[in-house]
Amino acid sequence: MCALLLSTEKIVRAVNRGQVYELVYKPENTLELALQHLRDALVGLYAASLELLANSSKLLSQNTAAQTIHAILHPGGTESLFKKLDDLETQLGRDVQACQSAWSAAADKRLTGLLHGLDAPITRIDDGVGTLLEIVDWNEQKDILEWISLVPYRKHHDEVKMLRTRNTCEWLLGDDKFREWEKTSLSVILWLQGSPGAGKTYLTSKVIDQIDSLPETCNNEGFAFFYCNRNEEERRKPLSVLRSYVRQLSTAVRSPGHMRKQLRDLYRETIRNGSDLGLDACKQQLLESVNLYLKTTLVLDALDECEPELRGQLVNMIEDLLSKSERPLKVFISSRPDGDIRDRFASLPNIEIQATDNQDDIEKFVNEEIVKHRRWHRISPSLREEVVTTLLGRSGGMFQWAYLQIKELLELQTEQTIRDRLGKLPEDLEGAYDEIYGKIQSRHKYEKAFADRAFKWVMCACKPLGSEELLSAVRLDPDTDNSHLDERVDEGLLLELCNNLLVLDSQREVWRFSHLSVREYFEENHWGLWQAHCHAAKVCLGLLIETHKNPTSKGKPQDIFDLAHPFQKYLRHHWMIHVRSYDVQVTDDEQEADLILARLLRTFLGSPRESSAQYQGWYDQVASERPPWSSALSEVRKEEISPKDVPIFAICRFSFYTLLRDWWDSAEIEVLQINDNGKNLLVLAAIASCKPICKNLVKQGIPVNMVLQSGGYGSALAAAACSGKTETVKFLVQEGAEVNMVLQSGDYGSALAVAVAQAGETATVKFLIQEGAKM
Repeated sequence: MCALLLSTEKIVRAVNRGQVYELVYKPENTLELALQHLRDALVGLYAASLELLANSSKLLSQNTAAQTIHAILHPGGTESLFKKLDDLETQLGRDVQACQSAWSAAADKRLTGLLHGLDAPITRIDDGVGTLLEIVDWNEQKDILEWISLVPYRKHHDEVKMLRTRNTCEWLLGDDKFREWEKTSLSVILWLQGSPGAGKTYLTSKVIDQIDSLPETCNNEGFAFFYCNRNEEERRKPLSVLRSYVRQLSTAVRSPGHMRKQLRDLYRETIRNGSDLGLDACKQQLLESVNLYLKTTLVLDALDECEPELRGQLVNMIEDLLSKSERPLKVFISSRPDGDIRDRFASLPNIEIQATDNQDDIEKFVNEEIVKHRRWHRISPSLREEVVTTLLGRSGGMFQWAYLQIKELLELQTEQTIRDRLGKLPEDLEGAYDEIYGKIQSRHKYEKAFADRAFKWVMCACKPLGSEELLSAVRLDPDTDNSHLDERVDEGLLLELCNNLLVLDSQREVWRFSHLSVREYFEENHWGLWQAHCHAAKVCLGLLIETHKNPTSKGKPQDIFDLAHPFQKYLRHHWMIHVRSYDVQVTDDEQEADLILARLLRTFLGSPRESSAQYQGWYDQVASERPPWSSALSEVRKEEISPKDVPIFAICRFSFYTLLRDWWDSAEIEVLQINDNGKNLLVLAAIASCKPICKNLVKQGIPVNMVLQSGGYGSALAAAACSGKTETVKFLVQEGAEVNMVLQSGDYGSALAVAVAQAGETATVKFLIQEGAKM
């Protein structure tokens, strides 16, 4: 139905335009050659419209499952027809411009107005929006909004806006391509591309302010934005982006106490069924919201900071919304020109930031920041001018480089040292970071250790760390006694030790790198993410072991060994993520596991057959708490790792393999046991997409076609299909898994049905069909 409605909308629009052009451009007011080209373009447009309508009607006659499989096996079919129609409309636009230039000045004013009306932005208020909403009690609305997304998107914007230098970024709003994107009523993407440190996020914040300030945005038009951030898990996943968009579009500006009935019904249904808002549901809800508003604008900053292996899903979703929306949808995306992103957007309207574009902005930034030097007004005018001129000339359009050099200059007191520094400025960002980290390395080993621990924690933390958490974490050396704590450090001292590479976010009161390029510098030159996870995992497990020897909660959250301490709350919900992240990497790279971490993990777990007292103490603690969104336990139900005295369920579900290789190779494991949720070990390993554990379990004799009478999947193959990792699916099929086995439990009847239901898992669907799976 969507295909037919979308085709009809596009065809009606095309025919509408054609009729108006035929009325306006006639032999008596248009040159003959231009008029002939216009007629040819119209004939081609009408023919393409009929072809598109015929295709949509044919597809509509099939059932839903058949439509889905057809779309997967024949990608781009309908899309190619849409593209053909769009290309012909573009060509028609060029021919119309030729007619316009030759048009008689005596053209009928009424028809001229009709033409302008076709292209002018739609700004009227759509009172029909209100009729599709229903009043929702504030408490329930709050619950629904928090169920959709907990990402504080407005806070992220306020933070960037506060840091943006006044009266900067104006050049983007005046750019011809931006103004064209802003004014059009067509569905279109505008891509802002630029190198690291060029100020893309500040420019995006300016775009958000611009759209927010328009009166049309208050007239029941949809608007949503999102700032991606590689350093924060909730801000680098496509699902987080889409859920935030759903939340922002769930209520209208003029009707804050109202919400779409369909969304409210979905919330109640998912809560009742114990499910969640996944990719498919987000896509459907966004499409309904976009079709509800007269016009919708989506802004996405730093697409390149979205997880590389998953961001293709996000782009696919956005392009799908653009093609299926019945009303105008405009999308603004900023990113670095990474290869996969450039391939997708190079043919679309885009603005590339050149060094000359933001030169005025950098000049304003330098002038505003450099005057903070406490002796600035005592420095000679000639030197002041030299400072500004040198920084502008050497910045190469990079705000981050200018920021770092200003911070260095602010520490110098005499004119001679300032002049000397101006002659030794680093060439680029990497040179600047080399210089700064060289100073950190030259400090005493204890001071350097504090800084390095802080860098590693900020690099790998599952959520942004507040001061109580980070200042406690850096006191623990994972390679020494778990009970030993180094001296306390305060915020000011840690900032000084990290020398502008870390900053304390004043808006959200969390620690972060001063720029993404700082994180990249450490990853490329000093330690990888997996090494940071190893450090964090050892700290977490060491402190868990020590804490649960004699667990206490005396209401002294300032005591790091007290269960109420903020860092204790962090580690008990995230230790398994750090362990798993490290284990997956060393498994993939076929490396030897860290011996200290392996020993700590075995001590904490106990043995495959019987868990330790510390593990059981941890289980009891988290079982009584509501996990934060960033916790592994927000996705893993406690029944999946129950009973608590058998840790093998957690080992499989959390995917611990290389660190426990000696257990997998030699320990006796009862492979047929079932957890409290009705799942066996192979299903748990398949959910976790851990092929090595699956392989080991099959080798030990677990049946790949074991029928499960309860649980959410019904078979290991269905669980693997749900996880989306085709490699695990292939392995199970190669080991004899029946692709057409009828499932006795779970939400779907077969593994293929599970794969079809998962958005974007086309490779799994194709493989299962090739292996003979039937719907």
